[in-house]
Amino acid sequence: MENLSNISGNLGISRLWRYLPEPASSIAGTFSDIFQRITQSAAPIQGTGTDGQLASLMAEQLAQQEKMQAISLFSNVAKAEHECQMAPIRNIRVG
Repeated sequence: MENLSNISGNLGISRLWRYLPEPASSIAGTFSDIFQRITQSAAPIQGTGTDGQLASLMAEQLAQQEKMQAISLFSNVAKAEHECQMAPIRNIRVG
């Protein structure tokens, strides 16, 4: 126990009481106020349109994504086929 008091004395632990904790930051309150104002101002925007319009827009988006995937698939297959055809030609040119 005496060793602990010597260590605490050497570290200056007895002087720690003089240091007060830092005050809480006011930034957190400011951020929450800004966030609440944004959500309140965005609430009228979310109510526009009907559910039918939203559903049709989502269906259109899904259809467009499927088309993009099909084009990407075709493009990747064509690229792989072209690379397979060009590999022997590149080997002949090197040799």
